[in-house]
Amino acid sequence: MEEYRRLFTPIKVGSLQISNRIVVPPMVTGLASEDWTVTQALIDYWVARAKGGWRLVVLEFTSIDPSGKWSARPLLVG
Repeated sequence: MEEYRRLFTPIKVGSLQISNRIVVPPMVTGLASEDWTVTQALIDYWVARAKGGWRLVVLEFTSIDPSGKWSARPLLVG
């Protein structure tokens, strides 16, 4: 695993110190509610990943207006 050793070292992004370099882009889990709000299942999903070692995550696909919806259950912000 020598080729991946830097992946598990800290990195500073601006003033934020992150304990490893595992960065996860936004994903569509489909765990938002039918009214596009956060559910306990969605919270549990992200908590489990954080406990597994993911350190910098961009949560869900979100929309600021229902017309921007392109997945079955995005989060609605605003």
